Amino acid sequence: GRTFLTDKGLELLYTCCSFEFNANCQGKVSIIMYSEKTGSGNWSVFFTGYVDGERCETRFEVSGDGETELVLAEDLPAGDHSFALFRQTEWDRGDTYVKAIKLDGKLTEKPKDQDLYIEFIGDSLTSAFGNLDDIEVEGEWGGAPIFQDGTKSFGFMTAQALHADCSIVAIQGIGVVCGPQEIVMGDVYPKFPFVSDDSFTYSFDRKADIVVINMGTNDYETMAAKGHTKKEVMDAMKELALLVREKNPGCKIVFVTGMQPSFTNELKSLAKELGGETEGYYYLKLKQEMKGHDSHTSVAGHEANAKFLTEYLEKLIG
Repeated sequence: GRTFLTDKGLELLYTCCSFEFNANCQGKVSIIMYSEKTGSGNWSVFFTGYVDGERCETRFEVSGDGETELVLAEDLPAGDHSFALFRQTEWDRGDTYVKAIKLDGKLTEKPKDQDLYIEFIGDSLTSAFGNLDDIEVEGEWGGAPIFQDGTKSFGFMTAQALHADCSIVAIQGIGVVCGPQEIVMGDVYPKFPFVSDDSFTYSFDRKADIVVINMGTNDYETMAAKGHTKKEVMDAMKELALLVREKNPGCKIVFVTGMQPSFTNELKSLAKELGGETEGYYYLKLKQEMKGHDSHTSVAGHEANAKFLTEYLEKLIG
C-alpha cells in the first residue's frame, strides 16, 4: 500500500497498509510502534499480525501517544521466518508508525512484491466499517474501531486468495459527489492517505493491475437531500475511473456495488459507455448483506463477497 518512511518511523496510517520483513532469528520477535492522536479502549488502533504466513491469534492494540511493544512471536525455533503487520483500523482513528524491530537474530532479504497488485477504492463497505458483528459494546457507535477489521474485508481477503499485494483507499462516509463526508473520492484519491494535505501527490510508482471501485452508496443515500442528481453522480464516477486509468495505465477497472442498496444498472451502463471489456472496464454486482453494525456488512458477508469476487477476477485475469 501507500506507506512512507519518516523521522517518526514507517507510517501506517490507514486500513490494511502493512509492514513486512524476513529474519533469521529465534525466541521473541516484537515491533515497537509509536503513535499520536490515538484513543484507547474502543477507540484504539488495532492491528493483525502474521508469522510465517499464519495469522496471529492476538488482536494487537495501540492506544494513546508514545511507544507500544507488539509481541508477534515468542519461543520461535531458530531459522528463517517471515513477519507482517497490517492495520485494521481506518485512516482517521490515529497516526501510527513502526519505529523498531526487536529480535534475536538478523534481518534477511526483504519480502518480494507479488506479481499481481490490486487496488480497492471505496467507502465504509470497503474499509470494513462495523464488520465485527460478534463484538457488542453497549451504547457504542457502530463506527468505533473496536468493531472494524480491514483484514477481514472482502478486498483484503480477495487479494490474499489471489496471492496479490493490495492497497485499500477507503474512507467511511465518502462519495463521488456527496455523502456524510465533505470530501469526495476524486479529490482524495491522488493524495491519499494525506487526505487534507493539498501539497502532497502520491507518486504511483507501483501501478495497479486491477482496480476495484466500490463507490456510490453514500451518493445514492444522500443525493436527493443534498440537491444532486443521478447524472451528476455518474459523471463524477466516470471522472474517477478516468483518473484511476491515468494513474494506472492499462489496469482493468471493475465497478462493484450491491453490499447495501446502491446504483446497479447505472454502473453497468457506465462500464459499457467507457468501452466495456474491450477497454478494460467491467461491472460486478456483489451480494447484499447488512448484518454488521449500523446495517453494514458482517465478516460473513465480506467472506462471501471475497469468494464471489475472487472467482470473478480469476476468470478475468485467466
